[in-house]
Amino acid sequence: MPSISYNGEIFTESAPIAWLIADAYPAQLVPPSNTSGGPQRRARIAFFVDTFFTKFQSGVTKLFAAKTDDEADPIIEAAVDQLVKELEPLLKDAKPFFGGSDKITLAEVLTGPFLIRLITLSKAGIYPSKLSSSIAKRAPNFWKWAETVAAQPSVTSIFNEEKIIASAKARIAKARGS
Repeated sequence: MPSISYNGEIFTESAPIAWLIADAYPAQLVPPSNTSGGPQRRARIAFFVDTFFTKFQSGVTKLFAAKTDDEADPIIEAAVDQLVKELEPLLKDAKPFFGGSDKITLAEVLTGPFLIRLITLSKAGIYPSKLSSSIAKRAPNFWKWAETVAAQPSVTSIFNEEKIIASAKARIAKARGS
């Protein structure tokens, strides 16, 4: 579990740590709340990230429990349906990053590790091919954004592809009892 000591206080979990750092050292990731438009932008980022995890990523994670491709199909359908309904419209103005930004925002910082896993596990054949093809077809804004984020050096530099693939394979094998 990630943790950080800031002014003598320990903070844990990635999202609160990212918000703490973004607030302590303002940059392009998220505007300060006391600037013009800052509260609205922060709220949009927070809403997007929460929606990503509760409406989409939580569904994708269920794929690890699927024992067969037939069991995976309704999981994929439900996750992509949520993606199309809830996230795709929020990325219509990605240029290439959230909210029309030309630089990475806190939305990408918080979702990037999950996006690179989505793309990597899809390419490695761990996720059924139906997942990525359905996303690319039904949610093109999301897929283009996800590929852009997953290619960023700040995302790829901390990603151990071999370890992630091996861990995913082990998790699936355990779920399938093999």
